[in-house]
Amino acid sequence: YHHLSENLKVKNIAILYVNDGYGISFLRTFQGLAQRGGIRSRAFAYPPAFTEDELREAVQSVKETGYRYIFYIGFPENVNFFLKEAARQELTGEDYFWFFGNEAMFEEIVDKDSLLDQAYNGVGFLQPSAGREGFGGGYDAFLSAWRNLDSAATGHFSDIVPKYPNFEYNFTSEVPIGWAMLAYDTVVAMGLAACEATADGEYFNGTELLQNLPLSFDGASGLVKFENSSSTRQSTSSLMEIVNLKRNGVEGGKVKYEASSSTVLQPNVDGSLWNTVQISPFIYADGTTTAPPDLPPINDGKGVDYHYIGKLRILGYLLASVVAVTSISFAGWTFHNRKTRVARASQPPFLVIICVGAIIMASSIITMSFDDQYFSTKAASVACMATPWLLSTGFATTFSALFSKTWRINKVLTQPNRFQRVTVGVKDVISPFIAFFTTNSIILICWTILAPLEFIRTANKVGTDQFNRTISSYGSCMAASDTRADPTLFAGFLAAWNTLIVAFTTYQAYVARNISTDYSESKYIAYCIVSILQAFIMGIPIVILLNQSEDAHRTAFLVQSLFVFIVTMVILLLIFVPKILHCRSATREKASNRQKSDGLLPNQTEKGLHFSISKGINMMNGLVRLEGGGPQDTHQGERSGTVGEGQGTIEEHPMTRQPQRITNSSSTLPQGLQFIIMKPIKMVDGLILRSENSRMSESPDDLLNNTGDGFGSRS
Repeated sequence: YHHLSENLKVKNIAILYVNDGYGISFLRTFQGLAQRGGIRSRAFAYPPAFTEDELREAVQSVKETGYRYIFYIGFPENVNFFLKEAARQELTGEDYFWFFGNEAMFEEIVDKDSLLDQAYNGVGFLQPSAGREGFGGGYDAFLSAWRNLDSAATGHFSDIVPKYPNFEYNFTSEVPIGWAMLAYDTVVAMGLAACEATADGEYFNGTELLQNLPLSFDGASGLVKFENSSSTRQSTSSLMEIVNLKRNGVEGGKVKYEASSSTVLQPNVDGSLWNTVQISPFIYADGTTTAPPDLPPINDGKGVDYHYIGKLRILGYLLASVVAVTSISFAGWTFHNRKTRVARASQPPFLVIICVGAIIMASSIITMSFDDQYFSTKAASVACMATPWLLSTGFATTFSALFSKTWRINKVLTQPNRFQRVTVGVKDVISPFIAFFTTNSIILICWTILAPLEFIRTANKVGTDQFNRTISSYGSCMAASDTRADPTLFAGFLAAWNTLIVAFTTYQAYVARNISTDYSESKYIAYCIVSILQAFIMGIPIVILLNQSEDAHRTAFLVQSLFVFIVTMVILLLIFVPKILHCRSATREKASNRQKSDGLLPNQTEKGLHFSISKGINMMNGLVRLEGGGPQDTHQGERSGTVGEGQGTIEEHPMTRQPQRITNSSSTLPQGLQFIIMKPIKMVDGLILRSENSRMSESPDDLLNNTGDGFGSRS
């Protein structure tokens, strides 16, 4: 077990053992030691005198376990039978390792590609050894005495040793057979026990002999140490050798095999542990020194299916990029057109805040794409907690800006006296924005401190194989095991608070429903809310239904990413596109009016309209000059109007179009002649008068921005 667990790192092994006293005893000892070494074993018995069917069934049982390491406990003469049957059932070769618990009888020369040739290469034997020369201890002392025996002593030993058929002891060899030292130590242990048992008398029985066995002594095979209250030698006090059977050449269709020691397990000083001493590299069936795995490859070699987000991450990055580019483009349009009537009426600071909120919310798509495929578990855990921060903060920022923007318009345009100056600056409506944002931040901070999310990998419902190995898992953001609160509680608070923000915004939009869309987005805010509700109604059931699949987390990422993308794009498009179209329409209309004003030809003179005027004026190329005034009375106008019917006329030179003095005589005017109002004026009963006041009334954008010279109430 020491070699398997410590050197080969084996955790699973199948055991074939002979069903007799020897095999059962060996099995119990091995399984006890294997359990201490963390090795899981499954044992299968076969009878001492087995049939071919029993042999086949025993090997088949081992094969069904799926284990790649097989430990054999039995008699040496049966080894070849089991190896041949294992080769027939494809239980040998590069993917398997057969290990025998004692010496095995093998054939040195076999036919090439035969069953034994397929099975022999790379097998190992665990061989108890009395010692090795040069390792010191009692073995070297015994070997020295052995070699110094004279012929009389060797002859005496040969005479008294029992004779066995086909076997003869050789006491004149250079080195005695391996178990000779073990037999010698056994006799010495019995003699020491007998001496102790007869200390108080001449006779003793077997129980008394066993009770007087020495706990330890220095023997020919090294330190002999018995287990407490047992006649069994402690395994760690015995020297063991790992023998490697390997090919040693091919000649004429025959393959030669040899067995050589690869590793020696040498007991330490007190016999409690082994020290591993490598004699030569162990060669396995594939011809390398790398041991095969003890279990088959996971998922037939495909490995663990971690259900990474994979290429869906690219889609998430693309969606986030589209939102970011769109937001930046709309923010740039707002800055470029900040002085236009449409942009001023839409309050540029809040438009920019909406863009910033959309970018923050879209950034959550990036953090949702984090898993342990390309990032560390710690980085993925940070991204888990960053996702609700970005999502909630971006959502609150966007809708808080819409609320403050709409509330500001309502405060201006719902005053009882429309002609009363009311100044409502950005600072006056920033307080609800700060309140919404701060409340979100407080909830998120408590969540982060009390119940932080972590990236945790979990096995799927059918995520383990027969060896209890994980074959399928997914990573998700979950609360740590030591959290002090339930994260769903904070998620519920966030959802409730942001729903309240949407409700406040919806109410302000409802109040502003009758205000011109030049200044209010009530209709488009309603569209935004309806679109968000649709996304919720469609997305949540999809996530619930697909949550039962193995790709639930991938589906959740896809649905969540699309949800964030749809919400942000709907808000941006519904808020900005109508303004852009309105701005373009106003620009084209203004250009068209100026073109009509400046584009009259001299010969376009037909009978036209007449009007009355109280003061002589001159008109030239869209400029109105008040008669009797100076250069300061000439201004570029902002609105155009068609000349009304009256008694006075405006006359121009037919060729040069030079301005002429307006008289009180009646004359014809060019049809469709237009003029531009330069200063605040008003029309009463067909008379065009200069206003006595500098301002008659103000437009909503002047009220909001406190700029401009004002416009005439009529043209």
